[in-house]
Amino acid sequence: MRAFKAPRGLCRKCAARSLRSAGGTTVASALCFLVFFSGVSSAELAAARPQRGATGPTGPTGAKGATGARGVTGATGPTGGTGATGAKGVTGVTGPTGGTGATGATGRTGATGGTGPQGVTGATGTTGATGPTGPEGPPGSTGPSGPAGASGSSVVARIRSVAAFTTATTDPENPSFQNDPLTGGSWTQRAEELQQLVGQITVTTPPRAICTGSEATPETGGQVQILLDGSEVGWRTTNVPSSAERTETLEIYWLSGHTFFPAPEGELPPLASVFEPGTETSHTLTAQVADDCGEFGGTGGGHVTIDSVSVDVIGIR
Repeated sequence: MRAFKAPRGLCRKCAARSLRSAGGTTVASALCFLVFFSGVSSAELAAARPQRGATGPTGPTGAKGATGARGVTGATGPTGGTGATGAKGVTGVTGPTGGTGATGATGRTGATGGTGPQGVTGATGTTGATGPTGPEGPPGSTGPSGPAGASGSSVVARIRSVAAFTTATTDPENPSFQNDPLTGGSWTQRAEELQQLVGQITVTTPPRAICTGSEATPETGGQVQILLDGSEVGWRTTNVPSSAERTETLEIYWLSGHTFFPAPEGELPPLASVFEPGTETSHTLTAQVADDCGEFGGTGGGHVTIDSVSVDVIGIR
């Protein structure tokens, strides 16, 4: 039976509507519309269908499409071999110095090094000031007697001051003396030996402005006493006669009496003589000094310096 032949106009409208409603249907759908509305049989339609021609040449490549979304990261591959060391880069700028760290523990003491060469001798220092004179030591024991010598005289003892000594002011009415240390002040007199003492002193007196007495007793100065075995046997005074300091050497005056030869009346002997004792006898000679500057209402402050006391003991046989 032949298919119903629909009017061509209707066929075109229906086909167009179907295509629009299908949103772009396939060619087969379009043919179905043609068969249905045209009244052409399937066999006729198949005979009338044109055959596919040869494939045309490939057209030009279209424009590159947009990059697709990034895929999931694949698993990490095995580590490759170490590459060659690159060239050394430029040294960077030195950074600021860091804070000082805590002090570490003290290390062990190292071995002692070898002795270095001796240094240059330093300059000699200045001589220190002379110390004060020490006290006089006790007399030494008497030595054994030597063999008897030929008749004659000789110096058996030389007695000298240890150092210069400055006097202190004392009251002439009730004097107090200071000991002036001596060396060689002890010796022995033989049994049949006559001895004589001779001596002198050197003194420096101060200016009168600092060592005067009253108008009634203007003369002031120093005094030296010589003692033999504790008894006074000699002396010498020195006045302050000048407005300036003065140094002078004066003979010692010796007293007479007892075992000493008496002096002519009105004179003092220049030496003291000691008779033969009959047995060996030890002697000790000492000196003591003082001054009276400023006494009796005068001007004081000055003192006398006893620069030296010198006594020789002469033995005569």
